[in-house]
Amino acid sequence: MIEIENLRVGYDKKIVIKGLNLRIGGGFTAILGPNGSGKTTLLRSISGILKPISGNVRIFGKDIYKISRREISEIITMISQDFMPMYDYTALDVVKMAFSGRSFFPSKEEEELAIRALKSIGVEHLKERMFSTLSGGEKRLVMIARAIAQGSEVILVDELELHLDPPHKRRIARTLKEISRTGKTVISVFHDIQLAFSFADRFIGVRSGEVQFDSEKPNLEDLKELFDMEFREIDGVILPWYPR
Repeated sequence: MIEIENLRVGYDKKIVIKGLNLRIGGGFTAILGPNGSGKTTLLRSISGILKPISGNVRIFGKDIYKISRREISEIITMISQDFMPMYDYTALDVVKMAFSGRSFFPSKEEEELAIRALKSIGVEHLKERMFSTLSGGEKRLVMIARAIAQGSEVILVDELELHLDPPHKRRIARTLKEISRTGKTVISVFHDIQLAFSFADRFIGVRSGEVQFDSEKPNLEDLKELFDMEFREIDGVILPWYPR
């Protein structure tokens, strides 16, 4: 269970998250909102990367800002849009980083666990490829495998669909959905609303650092107010409406 209480976060004297309160436990949660609304800041705050001006984040009853980075890494995996290792590692090496807090050199058992994690989402064939040569979608799948190997209870994904073609978007979203069904908590920022509707089971709309809605399925008015634009429902599918 993630408990966020009166969270206020800012940069350079600008308040980005404004007294936000949320409780998230299990399932696949989609964070929606316009650019600059505080979505990524919220994920970075949940992960403990950013410390708040006030308020707190508790995960399984623990204050995320008062526990060690090692303990955080055992609970949370953050899949960011710009992750790139300092050195050129293979995909398997990146997955084995899940065990870096335990020992400098992963054991044979840990290596086998990393390979099983890659295999579980169908990317074992990438294990010897250099991470830097992978496509954006392949990199995200490798990072998901790392989260599986690590046994993280919470997986945070920043802009799941960034620079991905439709098949990769769908594959990654489906993989995260399957992980959420095992009892894990998956929270992802989405820009592709239809992709979010296809896989997420909870939707949180964030605008100007505040929660606009929190529901199992936002309605047309929710989305209109969130994005300041029209939406239409056609054959049961909600789509953004671009009048000529």
